[in-house]
Amino acid sequence: MDLSNRNVIHIKKGDTEFLQFRKLLEYKDVRGYNDLKEAKLTINDLDINILVCHGLLNIEKIIQSKDYEKYDFIEVMNCPGGCVGGGGQPLKNISNQQEIIEARINKLYEEDRQIDVKVCYNNKDIIDIYESYLEKPLSEKSIKLLHTKYEDKSSILGE
Repeated sequence: MDLSNRNVIHIKKGDTEFLQFRKLLEYKDVRGYNDLKEAKLTINDLDINILVCHGLLNIEKIIQSKDYEKYDFIEVMNCPGGCVGGGGQPLKNISNQQEIIEARINKLYEEDRQIDVKVCYNNKDIIDIYESYLEKPLSEKSIKLLHTKYEDKSSILGE
């Protein structure tokens, strides 16, 4: 969600204002584990109503109630805490796994506060790798090397 919000600000405010504004880009209202989190992002005279939803059952409730109509942007995450709390985790049950996930999330936010580049398309390393090797976003080579497909791995967990 942070990246999506940053992109909106970058598009609406332009490079110069975005660079001044980027230090404030911490969206605490949409972080954490609550099933549904709301926030309002105001850029110039534009209010953007945001909903972050964890779990498909929660988005189903939003859709059935038609509450989605009041939002301009909805992010749905199946994993608690987002991707960092999901597929990137070790494939075994760990007694303090929740504590480990929260520490990992907090460390990522801490790292984010310390870096200057806040959007991937301004990252010099990303730009260089596309220019020198991957050609362009969504090129055949970049899709082959960077994209993935879902594969059910539940059998290796004994489920």
